[in-house]
Amino acid sequence: MAKVGRFWSDEGEAEYRRVYDDARALWPEHEVRRVETRYGEVQTLTVGSGDATPIVLLHGMSCTSLMWRPNVEALAAGRPVIAIDSIVDCGGSVQSSPVPDLEAVVDSIVQTLDGLGVQRAHLVGLSYGGWSAAGLAMQAPDRVASTTLLEPAATLHPIRPAYLLGFAASFVRQSPRRWKHLFAHRPADDIISLLDASRRFWPASPLPTVFSDDDLAAIRGPLQVVLGERSTTSDPRRTRDRLATVLPQTPLTVIPGAGHVVSTDDPEAVNRLVLDFIARVEAA
Repeated sequence: MAKVGRFWSDEGEAEYRRVYDDARALWPEHEVRRVETRYGEVQTLTVGSGDATPIVLLHGMSCTSLMWRPNVEALAAGRPVIAIDSIVDCGGSVQSSPVPDLEAVVDSIVQTLDGLGVQRAHLVGLSYGGWSAAGLAMQAPDRVASTTLLEPAATLHPIRPAYLLGFAASFVRQSPRRWKHLFAHRPADDIISLLDASRRFWPASPLPTVFSDDDLAAIRGPLQVVLGERSTTSDPRRTRDRLATVLPQTPLTVIPGAGHVVSTDDPEAVNRLVLDFIARVEAA
């Protein structure tokens, strides 16, 4: 594997940048910032403002920060919502040094928060971003006001084979259903275009892992887990059993009819769950 993520060709990168810019143009009004870290330059998109603790969004692999378009306006009620493009993925960030493990992933996020002047944040992470958010809650708890894990990759139990088979098939399947392992319902065209263009990028990222009981027990702050009923990745029963053993106070919600990318399949439900959870945390 390459030491840093890279595009397969200059032409592939140029096409990806065009698709990314077209998708970003559909976003509500936002501020673009770039933060230098020891791993490269991280791009963030911020919607909203206010004095309340910010929400930081961590995306799933290949989806980029732009996957949060159905969510950002609703979440930005009296507070900034910051979507980070992961340093280990395609998107607006540019990796320059290896990110070998979870500790480095967490460090890249902490350095990004430092560069933005954000001391504490409510974390919301989907899939790979959920794994990253859990790692941040374990390793830098003083920076985390609350954590919402949406369909976290691995983290609580191994990824189901159905997802891995669907991921492999997406490289060869040409039908509109090539991304059905991610979504229960067809997403907007800009998301499909981004995912298609991401095939021109070869990431150099650590693979998500299942955390030990001791690791999970290190999460001391408020935590909730949200799954999709039709997910190819998560198993609600196994998740519920694991939480009952290690984090029994953690609420688990399964969204009916939603697939792996729950924030796109049912944005209204996800927005409500996130905002209600944060309201309870801040009222405590």
